[in-house]
Amino acid sequence: MKAVFNFKDKLFYLFLLLVITIVYFASFYSGPLWDDDFFIFKNQQIISNNNPFVFFNPFDKDHRAWPLGYFIFWVFYQVIGTKWLLYKALNIILHFINSVLVYKLFRRSFSKLAFIPTLLFAIHPLHVETVSWIFQFNTMLASTTVLVSLLYWFDFLDNRDKPNYLRALTFFVTSLFIKSYAVFIPFYFLFLMFKRNEKNYIFIVPFFVASLIAGLSTVRGVISSPLELRTMVEFHTKKLEPEKVVLKAPLAQFVENIEHLPEDVKDIPLNALEENLPPETGDQAKSEIEGSSIVDLSLIDDITLFIELAANRYILMSRNFFYYLKSYMGLTNRVLFAPQHDPTSSTQIISSLFVFTGFIALCFLACTNSIKMPKSKPYLIMLLCSFIPISGLVYVPFMKYSSVSDHWTYMMLIPASYISYSFLNYIFLKFGELKKVSYIFVVLILFFSFNTIKYGTIFNDHEVLFIKNIDAYPQNVFLYRYLAKFYDERGEEQRSRRIIERGLMLHPNDIGLIIDLQKSNEK
Repeated sequence: MKAVFNFKDKLFYLFLLLVITIVYFASFYSGPLWDDDFFIFKNQQIISNNNPFVFFNPFDKDHRAWPLGYFIFWVFYQVIGTKWLLYKALNIILHFINSVLVYKLFRRSFSKLAFIPTLLFAIHPLHVETVSWIFQFNTMLASTTVLVSLLYWFDFLDNRDKPNYLRALTFFVTSLFIKSYAVFIPFYFLFLMFKRNEKNYIFIVPFFVASLIAGLSTVRGVISSPLELRTMVEFHTKKLEPEKVVLKAPLAQFVENIEHLPEDVKDIPLNALEENLPPETGDQAKSEIEGSSIVDLSLIDDITLFIELAANRYILMSRNFFYYLKSYMGLTNRVLFAPQHDPTSSTQIISSLFVFTGFIALCFLACTNSIKMPKSKPYLIMLLCSFIPISGLVYVPFMKYSSVSDHWTYMMLIPASYISYSFLNYIFLKFGELKKVSYIFVVLILFFSFNTIKYGTIFNDHEVLFIKNIDAYPQNVFLYRYLAKFYDERGEEQRSRRIIERGLMLHPNDIGLIIDLQKSNEK
């Protein structure tokens, strides 16, 4: 991996750092977000553990599926403690480093205008959550090591030297220890070998073995939790049916004279409720390393049901891909939890299936050399490999809240930025001059930057973020609990109680909300 030290690149790097700092500046005043406190600042595995190497021990109760990621957070906590502003600065710096690596990657395909897709990647609004959310440092760091591995892999294919091969393998395995985010990337490495007519495929085997081990370790972490295993089975076996929305009024218009809950609900002993409380986000993380459960999957033996479930899974993948595509183009609202897809909308289903099936066909044609797009073909495969882990084909714990999420798209935006630049450049050059094409990309970059700043101010304002998400996704019970907790920590007990009561109007049987109401009554 050769470093680039020419003067123009240095100027571009300085400009890139300045732009990234400006568009993500809102993250510097937000403090810890969402589950940052649980996974880092209030996580006993981080703040009280004297031996961080237990994260790597599969026989220890503190073992984690992504041990190196937790090890790094443990080191950060020992050095900078709870100074969250420094964590935010680290996220900004790491995103800048990744953007530089992306630039180096794009320079291999074209040397003069690689800065354009690099800017598209660096300032895209889909990165707001990843850059602002402290815990997503591991997502970005896993992407860093994948990018470094990829650059060394190119050097290995160019020179066939053993040191670059070992570096590529080492950085790839490191990425899996940080977060098993790139388990399908070996297929991209394999495609690069195939594209160059390399016959000695033995070199790629260790990459697949590492991915298999990392994938099984992650699955083991999920199924060791009875709750997560049950949720995973429900996720894969349920039909895509519409959810009932009881209340659609905006949260800001929620009246204060809400009807109180029945007295028999309020009189339930708190201890009895807590004994039956389903694990929350924090308890789920703890349960990943404790216990086991067996779920009967005999229903899948029915071939008709299996085909139906497979069709539902393909539809979900299609709709998730279509959603991410629209999000990349700025055609969706940015929220932490996206509302579930409406399975009754035949227009959306057909359009999603058409787009996703077309994308799969393009990837197939790229592998068979049936289309003339030599520079973009590898990025099509890279996009597919980045999408599969978050497509809905496999269960990810976050999917119990939402089937899509912005922070999952971090690595997807690398090939997406390149493909979009190449496509638009081809189209515009057909109908205009190079100067006019440049104007188009300037407008596009300014549009993305504006939306990044706009969403950044929302995402980094805790109250606005939760209200906006409840209005968009009122079915999600956790949003009410977190917003109520936010108000309670600010000393606004009445507002906290009203949020709990509204949540109970939608979810009258939710044990967690009932417990929160009981605790509120005791104050």
